[in-house]
Amino acid sequence: MKWTQWLPELTRIGDDGLRDRTVDVLTEAARRGGWADPSIMWYVEETASGAPPVVRTEVKLVDHLRLVAAAAADMAEQCNRIVGSRTLVDHVLAGGLLHDVGLFELFGPKSPAEPAVPVLRQPLLLRHPYTGARLAEEMGLPTEVVHIIATHSVEGEHTKRSKESALVHWADWATYDVMREALFPKVPQERAFYYYPGGAS
Repeated sequence: MKWTQWLPELTRIGDDGLRDRTVDVLTEAARRGGWADPSIMWYVEETASGAPPVVRTEVKLVDHLRLVAAAAADMAEQCNRIVGSRTLVDHVLAGGLLHDVGLFELFGPKSPAEPAVPVLRQPLLLRHPYTGARLAEEMGLPTEVVHIIATHSVEGEHTKRSKESALVHWADWATYDVMREALFPKVPQERAFYYYPGGAS
């Protein structure tokens, strides 16, 4: 699979071993979901509100992963440069690229006629932060990166997030809202959408 072509931010990971394991996790998640070409998968919102998943045909999942990883890594680099935060940029990049990796496993292609449309493969009893973190742990990623995946969404609200996880978490929210305004502006702001099935009031 052409992950460095689909996710050029992989090349920013300086640790060769971590980069290779990140690719391995992406590849295995895509295999489990039945994605021969995961780069075509539309972005899907699988929310914590209990609402049915919503497919966004305006953007691909890999583009969302790129946005989050790039934004979070850029913030980490500036925090290191300006205040000497010692944030682990490689972990931020790996966690950003893998934060939604569970979606590749939870969802599969709808049909040969609609290969980019994701549909649930199983009952949604465990959301993507859990399935993604479980896979990353199985495949030997550092606990710090598994933590980012597990806590990047609302599941991490009552957890002490690492600074690397906090950057991915806020990059996820912020870039989603910018993407939403640009591509599907009638959708409510994500934080309201996640917590309240009816959307923003």
